[in-house]
Amino acid sequence: MSWTQPEGLRRLAYALRPLIDQGLGAHDIAAELHAWHLDRPPASPAGFLIARLRERAARETTAPGHHGVPSPEFTVAAVRVRGAEAGYVTGVRTTRVPEPLTVEDLSRAEVIDLRSAAVTDPGLVRAAVDLLGEEQARRLYTHRLVRQARARGAL
Repeated sequence: MSWTQPEGLRRLAYALRPLIDQGLGAHDIAAELHAWHLDRPPASPAGFLIARLRERAARETTAPGHHGVPSPEFTVAAVRVRGAEAGYVTGVRTTRVPEPLTVEDLSRAEVIDLRSAAVTDPGLVRAAVDLLGEEQARRLYTHRLVRQARARGAL
């Protein structure tokens, strides 16, 4: 990005450390910065990057509805997914195996809760990839969370 050019390389490397730690390469970082759509260049590019990435980290770790333990909506969604895979519905064996659950079968609250929990627990993303396939996992958790889970070695 042209607005980062006045800043020294060491300061930029320090400011971009959170993105580098996520496993993003130069092209991914450039795409991330380009997506910010700045109207004017900041006076201190490194300071701006540090502040913006800290704000984003604070938002992601304090996602609404996530309190460190699974919510009732999350528990119900997990039971539904496991039950559908095993051919059970509410703990009772059915004569036919129900259709597999998709993202569309989850309520908005369930999707929000699952995404909030996945921010701090990449194992949830891995489980979704294993159970639903990568395409459905990306639809449920977004490309960014799947990419982060991959970078952390969870996939």
